[in-house]
Amino acid sequence: MTIHTLYSASSLDRLALCPPSARLGKDIPDTSSIHAEKGTRIHELGEMLLTGESVDIVGIDADELQIATKYAEYVWEVAGEDGVIYVEESFHDALAKYHPELGGTADTVIIIGDELHVIDLKTGKAAVQAMENKQMLTYALGALEHHGINKFSVVHLHIYQPGNISHVSYPATRIKSWANELIEIAKRADDPFEKPNPSAKACHFCKAKTVCPAIREKAITNAQQDFAENNLEKLLDDAKLAITWAESIQEQAKQAILDGADAGHWHLKNGRKMISYKDKVGAEAYFAENAQAFELKSPSALKKIGIEVPAQYLEEKVSAPSLIRKE
Repeated sequence: MTIHTLYSASSLDRLALCPPSARLGKDIPDTSSIHAEKGTRIHELGEMLLTGESVDIVGIDADELQIATKYAEYVWEVAGEDGVIYVEESFHDALAKYHPELGGTADTVIIIGDELHVIDLKTGKAAVQAMENKQMLTYALGALEHHGINKFSVVHLHIYQPGNISHVSYPATRIKSWANELIEIAKRADDPFEKPNPSAKACHFCKAKTVCPAIREKAITNAQQDFAENNLEKLLDDAKLAITWAESIQEQAKQAILDGADAGHWHLKNGRKMISYKDKVGAEAYFAENAQAFELKSPSALKKIGIEVPAQYLEEKVSAPSLIRKE
């Protein structure tokens, strides 16, 4: 079972840039997205494959299953014949010696002799690198503490991601030295006098966007800049921050309207209904002899030319509602 901590390994990049961010968002409920839900499903499939649990492919998205399978194959390749594989290892107890709110759960840890491997599955589109990755360094520190701080000479960090595999090796001493940096990040996050430091990178996944006065003030100030008199890269970075803030306001407004709040002329427009494949592998097998249907991936495209896809291969989804202004 995953233990949720205030200073989780996955939040360390944000904490390093904006120390108060965890405290500001502490009491704000977590939200999800279709991308996060997809990532969760892929992680669960990967865990099932690695632990030998039976996977019923009926109803499973073929692309998600392929990603999970390739990830599991990568883990098995790294482990070889001599590796001992640990799946979904939680390091809250191991990291609590450095700070009680530190924690994290590694997707996979492999031990081969005196070498330790930590593998993290990423499902997002933006390529993530293993080198000096704060989340991975923290997992590695937790794994060293858990399995024996002085038992290993080399630690390997792996990011497995569709279209991107990143790997870096460190002497175990580098991982041990990360503890000092980690303690400093946690110490600054504890400091009530640390001020928010909004930026596009720090604020992107921060839950406190809608309650943080610093991002609001900076977004408004940035909007007053003269385009012709500023560095283009800085302007784009500032614009990204403003977009991040505006999107967070819109998402909170949607929930408020759903809860009955009066938004004046602003209303919610129902999301569009979309038909997608629930069992793409089964559908492709069903149409294997129909070249015209097989080449068309979209159920709606097939329907336009008079080809109906059997209901057992499909599912209906509704997109998120959108905000519109009615005069």
